Amino acid sequence: MKVFIRVDASIDIGTGHVMRCLVLADQLRARGAIVYFICRAHVGHMIDSIVAAGYQVFALPMQVGGSCNLDVDSFLGESFHEDALSTAGFLRDETACWVVVDHHSIDWRWESLLKQEISGMKLMVIDGYANRSHVCDLLLDQTYSPEGLARWSKLVPSECRILAGPEYALLRPEFSVIQKITEDKKIKKMERFFVSFGGIDKPNATLAVVDMLSKLFGSTVVIDVLLGKENPHIAKIKHRYTDSASVKLHVQPDNVAVLMEQADLAITAGGTTVWELCALRVPMLIISIADNQVDLAKNMDLCGGAVYLGAFTGKLPGSLRSRLEGFRQDVGELKAMRKSQEKLMPNHKISIGDYMVGML
Repeated sequence: MKVFIRVDASIDIGTGHVMRCLVLADQLRARGAIVYFICRAHVGHMIDSIVAAGYQVFALPMQVGGSCNLDVDSFLGESFHEDALSTAGFLRDETACWVVVDHHSIDWRWESLLKQEISGMKLMVIDGYANRSHVCDLLLDQTYSPEGLARWSKLVPSECRILAGPEYALLRPEFSVIQKITEDKKIKKMERFFVSFGGIDKPNATLAVVDMLSKLFGSTVVIDVLLGKENPHIAKIKHRYTDSASVKLHVQPDNVAVLMEQADLAITAGGTTVWELCALRVPMLIISIADNQVDLAKNMDLCGGAVYLGAFTGKLPGSLRSRLEGFRQDVGELKAMRKSQEKLMPNHKISIGDYMVGML
């Protein structure tokens, strides 16, 4: 079985799409599939990381003078028509069983064109926004929404199989293992924090949050800070906190699940990190750093699995300090978040790879 994954990372897109596609690729490889990636060579593309994980990458070049900007329609780096044809060019000499698409700028137009160019393959789309139509055989929406499957009813073909909800989240195996350890964890007081704003964090919310935590709690707590290798502010953060006794900097470590599990409270942005924390029953405060994170953050707040404080606008939401001081006095709300997370994501053992193999 050959599988091709069309996904990008960049300074503006972030790294989350590639990271979850690597999880899917590992699931498929374990089931005997040969997996290839097709990626645009944006600034911050992560192609080296994909190759290091053992996968061949077909790189789509950036146009001369082209860039990936904040307009979500331009995240492809060129027109959807040209991108679809370029992708098809890599598939013509191969027999693709599946093509997987995880991209904000790809919709039914790109997908229809690819299906016209390449016959006989199945198409899977990973999309948590339900804001555009798709022509696919399998759709994965790993987010939580009160609307559930209904929000996709008019956006995909009637024969499309839909996997919706955080129980389908693409998480590395380590999270399922650590999840068993966390079941009996008791929160007595806030002694350890986990801070992560994704692999890029272009606005540098990380530094603002760590600064506040350091001022409020000093050396009485431990602050684990997760940083991606592509973070453009990494030198500044290291300069300020490398010698700190309480702040521990972790640059793309292999033990993320362990670091999360140790925390009494996480402060994070929206994205895959939310589901990793949810699986481990870690209470969290969410501060969005991109518009497309807001709906997820609000829905998590609505179901009680997190508290959404608002967006980072160069300044932290004013309620962050009061929330932290409140939790320091009473951890009751943190315990309540853990219970809500357990209801939302009771047991994570589902393999998307099994669904894909079963549909062939």
